[in-house]
Amino acid sequence: MLIVYPDIGVRFKYNENKNSIERVLYVKKKMSASVGGSSSSIKKNNNERTTVNSRRFFNAERLAVTSRILFEYAPDAYFLTDLKGNFVNVNRACEKISGFSKKELAGQNFRTLRLLPPDQVAKASKILKMSALRKPTGPDELALRRKNSTIVPVEIRTYPVKIQSRILVLGIARDITERKKTEQVILRSNMFNSALVENAPFGIMTIDKRGMVDYVNPAMLMISGGTKVNYSEMNAFTLRTYVQIGLPEKIKKCFGGRSFFMGPLNYISHFSRTRTVRNFTGIPMRNETGKIEKVMLFVEDITKIKEAEEKIRESEEKFRSIVENSSDQIFMLDKDYKFLSVNKTAAGLSRKSSEEMIGRSIFEIFPETIASSFSKNIKRVFDTGEGMSIEDKMVVKGRELYNSSSLNPVRDYKGKVVAVTGIVRDITEKKKTEKEINRRSEELEKFNRLAIGRELKMIELKKRIRELEQGLIKKRRKCGY
Repeated sequence: MLIVYPDIGVRFKYNENKNSIERVLYVKKKMSASVGGSSSSIKKNNNERTTVNSRRFFNAERLAVTSRILFEYAPDAYFLTDLKGNFVNVNRACEKISGFSKKELAGQNFRTLRLLPPDQVAKASKILKMSALRKPTGPDELALRRKNSTIVPVEIRTYPVKIQSRILVLGIARDITERKKTEQVILRSNMFNSALVENAPFGIMTIDKRGMVDYVNPAMLMISGGTKVNYSEMNAFTLRTYVQIGLPEKIKKCFGGRSFFMGPLNYISHFSRTRTVRNFTGIPMRNETGKIEKVMLFVEDITKIKEAEEKIRESEEKFRSIVENSSDQIFMLDKDYKFLSVNKTAAGLSRKSSEEMIGRSIFEIFPETIASSFSKNIKRVFDTGEGMSIEDKMVVKGRELYNSSSLNPVRDYKGKVVAVTGIVRDITEKKKTEKEINRRSEELEKFNRLAIGRELKMIELKKRIRELEQGLIKKRRKCGY
């Protein structure tokens, strides 16, 4: 059962020690009746006034309690000081950020506590002077020295407030350590990006919506032959060389959010007046709200690359012509002994075209005995990674054929053997010539031996005749002839 006592009121009070709001009962003051007034009307008026006053008091108390709670539990550091910088009150966040308790701060001056480094005191004093003039300040960045002497960057705003006819300064301090770290990361990132752009090996320029160039990097100046002044006066939408290659339309569409790539484009450079080959890439640049403000244009000069490619192409054509028209058999095989390439001479030996042989195994082209012997040599080159030279004999339709083969490995960029090239030369005629030379050499040797034997016998016979003649002379002398 709820019992209502008309003379008893309820007040709400904030208990700082218990961190709670408590209800307090109090006795209402009775109002005396006016002269000439009826007791019932007086009582009624008293009750109405009591109700209105109770509501007003309750609302005022509730507002005061709410304000105290908001002050005490605010996530930012709240503090009250007088105009000289002496602390009147601080909240929990202020205790946490400073390292000092509320009792340690109460009545103390920020200078005495050395809450700020010497170079920051003048800035804080200026803020107090502005508060004395009833002007809010901030946001200002200050370095706060904590109780343990560590430095914390804070952002401070101050507001002059009047409490009980006294002008005080309400300060709000926010720890911006994480923000500073983020700013440093962003700053380093911007410096890194700026260095990348400035030292990029390709041209970079930014173009606004009017087509004016407001930035150009050193590489762009180098490849174009222009100067920064030239580009500051240049409009990308009206430049004749750009109009000829259709670049302005692409840039305008890029402002609609569409990136683009154009190239390779062969044209006469506006500044250097030389023929050049370039690739163009455009990307939209958005601000923090996502709105496209500029277009960044990447320009890659590939003139030298194209010239080198042309030289390589010409060299390849010459090499291909040499290979195709060589009298030697030239081919390339993979690990499965399948032809990757083959010239006309090698294909003609098998009475097939080069196209028919490519992709087919040597076992499909040559007889089993020849293919088996040849595959062993190919496998050896794959296994050892070393080239080899061999001479072998084949019998094709009863005719002896002699070949001299040179097999060499083909490696990829990692050094792995991925194919084997072969150059086979028909040395049948050479072998026949060698056989003929050997046969004639043998006959000459035999003749020489016979001739030399006959000569030796003649020498021996002449020697014997001289010996007989000398013996006969001696006998005649003896006999007195």
